[in-house]
Amino acid sequence: MTLHVLLSCVFSPVIECGSSYSYGPHSMDCLLDLWLEAGCSHDGGSSPSNELQDHIDWWNDRTVGQVRADMELYYEYSMNGNTGYNARCFGKLLHQIIISEHF
Repeated sequence: MTLHVLLSCVFSPVIECGSSYSYGPHSMDCLLDLWLEAGCSHDGGSSPSNELQDHIDWWNDRTVGQVRADMELYYEYSMNGNTGYNARCFGKLLHQIIISEHF
């Protein structure tokens, strides 16, 4: 059991964002972790690594839970057919992702 826990810590690092009630500023690693957790891609136009500083500041003024909820909306909107959010969440349109994965 102890070895399993030790190996888990070594091979799957966890980014600590604090509790859902913790306010920012949040580290870039935390924001990226929340972005990927929401289901979006590093390639997304609104990925924290691609986003304008104004939006990073907006996320940093909020709690971890609020940031998570906001990022989950990007994924939800893109999966509901909003092509603008496809590019923001995935970096390209969802149907392009599906086609490229199957052909």
